[in-house]
Amino acid sequence: MTETNLSIFETLAAQVAQEAQLLTSYLNENGYYQPEFNQGGFTEFDELPPDIEASRKRLQAAAKAVHDLAAGPEQYMRNLAKSYHDSTTLRWLLHFKVFEAIPLGRGEAIAYSELARKCRVTDEHVLRRIVKYAITNHVFCEPSRDEVAHTAFSAVLVRDAVLRAEIEFEVEEGLAVAANLVEAHEKWSMGDGRRNRAAFQIANGTDLEVGEFYAQDGMEGRREGFLAARPDEGVEEECLMKAYAWEQVKRIVDVGGSKGETAVALAKRFPGLRIMVVDSEAIIDVGTENLPEDLERKVYFVGCDIFREDGSLPEEVFGAQLYMLRNVLGKCSEERARIVLSHVAEVLQGAGEGAKCLIVDRVLPSSTSPMDNFAIEDEKTARHMALHALEMGNGAERNKEEWEALLSAADEGLRLAGIREIDGSAYSMLEVVYADTDD
Repeated sequence: MTETNLSIFETLAAQVAQEAQLLTSYLNENGYYQPEFNQGGFTEFDELPPDIEASRKRLQAAAKAVHDLAAGPEQYMRNLAKSYHDSTTLRWLLHFKVFEAIPLGRGEAIAYSELARKCRVTDEHVLRRIVKYAITNHVFCEPSRDEVAHTAFSAVLVRDAVLRAEIEFEVEEGLAVAANLVEAHEKWSMGDGRRNRAAFQIANGTDLEVGEFYAQDGMEGRREGFLAARPDEGVEEECLMKAYAWEQVKRIVDVGGSKGETAVALAKRFPGLRIMVVDSEAIIDVGTENLPEDLERKVYFVGCDIFREDGSLPEEVFGAQLYMLRNVLGKCSEERARIVLSHVAEVLQGAGEGAKCLIVDRVLPSSTSPMDNFAIEDEKTARHMALHALEMGNGAERNKEEWEALLSAADEGLRLAGIREIDGSAYSMLEVVYADTDD
């Protein structure tokens, strides 16, 4: 028993040392600061070469495995159960603007008494308790008994407004929603796929879907936070521009294309494209109103309820070379996704040879894949987003086998021709074609 455990520790420790040496050498050779908790030189990893980035992720996975094994099952489970204080203390510190009240200069610190005064916290002892807990997560440090200072980790929430908006949304909105997952399941079973029967509705005491809720009068602040918490949208869009040979396509139909943000970006980059955006009447009205004048002959909108089971897509939608579903189906339940894909099957079947549908969405790792084939941090992020989709509107993100099953359930003629990861993105591109079952 002991030999087995020692062997696991020794193997993992050797991997940690090996990957740490590789990363350290790369940073030294390229003139980067070494990572450290203290505020100063290191801020964040720049874009690393693929082999170094893979090594960094292996280092994370091996180091975490050593940490978890060294804790033992009982302590590990206790720590897991108590981790809610990580989020609640972070929420408190953001709410009382503690991060910006602490000086950013290297070597600078502030007395707890002065910090409490600046943050208008009447009880200094409460402030101390919360800050001291945060310090166990490398958020802040104590240069002396009565002083607190920034670490590299805490300072980033002062310097990076985009990251701060994302974190604020997670601890203000996301935390409250996730805490109601059990209640939502008990109330509705969350099996009918309705987007207004999820944890979000329980947390906010509403029957409205997420978008409708944030669109209400008086929700401006929360709506801004909701939108700001999705900083990847622009990055994903830029990655999408490079992910396909768009210049070889003449006509695209962007199904569920919202207000046309992706269509506008594509039309600007590829002047030969003609793009139709299909979405609900209310959404396309906004898109039409905001469409740049110079793109009015390249991007146009068609109103349609793509989730309506009885009926087809409008006649104008038929006959395109390429149909696209970007970040649509992962937000849908199985039933709603099946309805959308059945409409896509109909237009593909009538479009003739060469027509295809590109689904741009997340592809989760399959349950049968070995853990070391998918970096643990990447997997956790993917699983987090899958749960987020479920909690916010009964969405269902899927692995390859689940995507194939969904296509087949929508129409037996739909075939998954291939999956490609999009460089620099959490999304993949699934290429779907229609093949008559009689062929």
